[in-house]
Amino acid sequence: MDNHLGDILIDLQNNQLSSKSFTQNSIVIPNNTIVTLGLENNLFTDLPEQVFRPLVDNGLKLRLDGNKFQCGCALKWIIESKHKDNIHGIYCANYQKDIQSMTENDFNC
Repeated sequence: MDNHLGDILIDLQNNQLSSKSFTQNSIVIPNNTIVTLGLENNLFTDLPEQVFRPLVDNGLKLRLDGNKFQCGCALKWIIESKHKDNIHGIYCANYQKDIQSMTENDFNC
């Protein structure tokens, strides 16, 4: 018997959301569910580890294209995460490259 509930897309693009729009436990992912959270074209400049890392580690997929990220030590957790492939679309304006192409050595922390 398959207990997989299916794939869910939560599309919150173009809503003027930022990292301050979310707190710990503001998103709960049901067991056996693959959730993609579309946050494209909002006001994100960072992605707080304490809010988003537990979600990403539990399989949440994030789409973040069109936000103006300023990459620094606060986003280094993404590079270190074994689930970093679940995070798409973080373009570091201050480095002029996608965070997926960066390494820990790119951050001076």
